[in-house]
Amino acid sequence: MKSYPPQRKRCLFLLLTILLLGSTTAWAMTTRHIVTFTPETPVTLQEEIVTTSGGTILQRLPLLHALVIQVPADHPEATLQALRTHPAVAAVEPDTSITAQSRGHFEGTFITPVDPEPVEGGYTWNLLQIYLDEVDPVIQGQGVTIAVLDTGIDPEHPDLAGAVIGGYNARAGEDPDDYLDRNGHGTHIAGIIAAAAGAPDEWRVMRGIAPQVQLYAVRVLADDGGGYLSDLINGLSWVYEHPEIRVVNMSLGFSQGSPLLHQIIKQLHKAGVVLIASAGNYDTLGASGEGAAGEGAAGEGAAGEGAAGKGEKCSG
Repeated sequence: MKSYPPQRKRCLFLLLTILLLGSTTAWAMTTRHIVTFTPETPVTLQEEIVTTSGGTILQRLPLLHALVIQVPADHPEATLQALRTHPAVAAVEPDTSITAQSRGHFEGTFITPVDPEPVEGGYTWNLLQIYLDEVDPVIQGQGVTIAVLDTGIDPEHPDLAGAVIGGYNARAGEDPDDYLDRNGHGTHIAGIIAAAAGAPDEWRVMRGIAPQVQLYAVRVLADDGGGYLSDLINGLSWVYEHPEIRVVNMSLGFSQGSPLLHQIIKQLHKAGVVLIASAGNYDTLGASGEGAAGEGAAGEGAAGEGAAGKGEKCSG
């Protein structure tokens, strides 16, 4: 049996530890909420209950019998109280913010690897660090379909030629067919997964972990890398309705857990979908605002993943 260095064991421990973080206080004043109804409540009645209570419907989540709503900023508590006390309402939770698991904005999607070390086949230090060189080289991800829930993906990126087979924009109020990445984060993540390196003498030396997988781009984050929990839940609901997707990657973070998010994650896990959630990038354990795995996602069927530096310093 392989013996891993202590630092690697620590990284694995941090990635798989279940963290229940976040306080509702930070989100007490949000005007966006998710209202979950009893399963027998018709959609028309759901909408009537929200509008008569003073709310505005932003998005529908039919798989989970829920509506995403905006409450009046000048008297939010009156609307929320009316909803919470209605017999057809099962739960009301704040629609909290989510962010790409990275600081700043990627300037374009052509991201050059830092300190690349090209060798035959496009291997670089990061792939060697996870012992990919010990995996049978015939295994390249053939027949596996992965959904990347992020800022979208640029399907025209040369490293991803032919890898992106479709997608969906899960963000409220946006074109559902527009999953193009205008930030760069989602394309960067897709490259880590599936980039196909060029010849050894080309500049495209970064190779993905599984360059023969197929990708779906599920846009849950805006061009600035921000979004809402409801967008993530809507994206996961879309994945649930596409059984050909067997793996989900979520390199994003937020500071508060969600019962509705846990529900859809459990449904996907029960369906046999492998969910990978970010555990953070900044070498902190349990820091507020870190990765989705820190919000109990790992405890509901998702594995945590975090960045590691060249010297195997765990970053999440």
